[in-house]
Amino acid sequence: MKGNFIKQFIKIVVTLIFSFSLLFAVHHFTEKTKIEEPILPSYEIIKDLGYYKPYRRFLFENINIARSAISLATMDNSDGKGKLLFTKRGMNDLYNYVGVPGYCPETFIKVAPQLIDTLNSLPYSKHNTIRWYKSSIALYASCDLSVALAVWWSGADDNYSSCLKPKGEWDPSYIQGQTGYLIHDYSGKWVQVEKGSTILPGDIALGRDEDGDICHTWMYVATWRNGRWCDNSLVQEKFPNSKANRYEGSHESYYAKVGYDENPWLSSAYIFRFIGTIDEFSEFKSAK
Repeated sequence: MKGNFIKQFIKIVVTLIFSFSLLFAVHHFTEKTKIEEPILPSYEIIKDLGYYKPYRRFLFENINIARSAISLATMDNSDGKGKLLFTKRGMNDLYNYVGVPGYCPETFIKVAPQLIDTLNSLPYSKHNTIRWYKSSIALYASCDLSVALAVWWSGADDNYSSCLKPKGEWDPSYIQGQTGYLIHDYSGKWVQVEKGSTILPGDIALGRDEDGDICHTWMYVATWRNGRWCDNSLVQEKFPNSKANRYEGSHESYYAKVGYDENPWLSSAYIFRFIGTIDEFSEFKSAK
């Protein structure tokens, strides 16, 4: 009888020891798993992507030309790192960057095709300069179209050309492209800014290549005064802490972005300022 009691007692003790050991092992494994489990960084963490800065992904503002451009910008590379690169016409390149830290193509994706469709629906009386392809195959990675989209969406100038066409610099009759349209004051809505003077957000620049030909256009989105940049607060609304002052895309190279220009008067051949009146009833302005 006593022997059976001892055997039973030993069995209970062994069972308890095994149970506590099992609980300890489970607890230890669980805690270890928690510790070793990688913590996924939120997109605000700058250190994970050297070029990345915090931004407002869905800024949607078109009350003037500069704000339209900043809203359409797909990223900030004012530190010189990273661009949303072109591989094919249409929107596929941009779709691939939705939700990717460091990029914000959502507004561009939503608005740009609407603007192209509106452009192609306008009668000649409202738009008699060069148009673009239909929205599904448009070359959205382009300097001239990037600027034109911002001008149209703001309601500033429905007739603003979609193509650069450098020939217009020397031929007063060739005003179908942006170069001649601006230089020869076709619309009466743009005036050339005097060399060396103040630059304001929304001013549009034309630049030359190494051969001296007009080859590029972009827009300034900050204020330059007395030989220095003094205010890029509009850019800060979307890209806090950015030093960006310039909005541009590039032909079959990269999509609309904001970046940095050390000195606008060394970079540009011409700079033009809009002096017209925003058309609040423009069909372009209604793009949502």
